[in-house]
Amino acid sequence: MANQTLSYDASVTNTSGSSRTVTLTGTLAFDNSTSFNYPALPGKTVTVAAHSTAEVTVGPVAWNLGSSSYWWPNVPYRSGYRAQPHRLSVHASTDDGHTSDASYRFGFRETSRRCRR
Repeated sequence: MANQTLSYDASVTNTSGSSRTVTLTGTLAFDNSTSFNYPALPGKTVTVAAHSTAEVTVGPVAWNLGSSSYWWPNVPYRSGYRAQPHRLSVHASTDDGHTSDASYRFGFRETSRRCRR
């Protein structure tokens, strides 16, 4: 979170005998009762050789939702605290019409440590 951006990585595997073009699209949503104005995620298209796997990074996009969007451990205990999980939904579509969908719940936090002399 130091640079206020978000990216996601995907492994795209082609089990067919010929190369395929795969387009990834992603959306962000809240995973509890808190709503955020999420940034739009760009799509990404990659060609994957036959019987191969490609590693794809999508982003970065600006994450300007502030510290209220972070996940914080509730230590020390704070009354009324709610974790802020988010959900990334990824849709993959191939040039031959196949599709695949996956959804991932995530959260993040920022910590720092200061050494005193």
